[in-house]
Amino acid sequence: MAALGLALVPSVKASSGYDLIAGFTTGSGSDNLLDIGPVVGYPGATALYDGEQWNLTTDFGAGFTSVYANGASWGVIGDADSANDGASPQTLWVTTSGPTPPGLPSNGSFGQADSGISAIEDNVFGNNAQGNYESSQGQTATVAFNNQNSWNAQTMSGTLDNQFVNAYGNPNVSGDTADTLWQIATGGAPVDLGSFTLSTDTQNGDAILTFNVVPEPSTWALFSACGLLALVWRHRIQRKQA
Repeated sequence: MAALGLALVPSVKASSGYDLIAGFTTGSGSDNLLDIGPVVGYPGATALYDGEQWNLTTDFGAGFTSVYANGASWGVIGDADSANDGASPQTLWVTTSGPTPPGLPSNGSFGQADSGISAIEDNVFGNNAQGNYESSQGQTATVAFNNQNSWNAQTMSGTLDNQFVNAYGNPNVSGDTADTLWQIATGGAPVDLGSFTLSTDTQNGDAILTFNVVPEPSTWALFSACGLLALVWRHRIQRKQA
């Protein structure tokens, strides 16, 4: 349970700051972004699980296959904070194909990484006039690659200090390959949770994103079950205190 940070149990809501955002860019045209759902399960949503897949051609439309074929750079990011999500400790999820990513020694360093993710949520998935906007699982968005809150600008080519690539790092890989998913709790060491793999369906040519866990599937199932039990326990305590 410590490895998955199961103290991070979100409140029951339709959308969650615990959701992961997958982004794809070719450095031209429009970037594609998808809310692939929460890391931790809660009523109405299923936690990330071994073998979970997303058909990106279905999610983004037939035109995405040609975009993907052009060697799109892609990655996954997400986080949960204390103010909006009740997370303790505050936690970042990020992919990388390289060495272990840097830790987050303080809430200040978490806030710097969070600023880019929040900007994507507010300005790409949401309305610029809304605050604390959180996308819903399965929601897609497109944005011009040269927009300051595009996937390309926030995670690859941005020049502003508060853009994700400068505040934390670049989560992207390119083409048919795997990208390791890390969990970085504030004040803790990064934990390898598994990897996302982008591939082409050999039968119909669709672009498929797949997640596979590091632990055995039975271990992951146990962790998810413990997370749900923690949620039930939390609500029972809250009811008794009410």
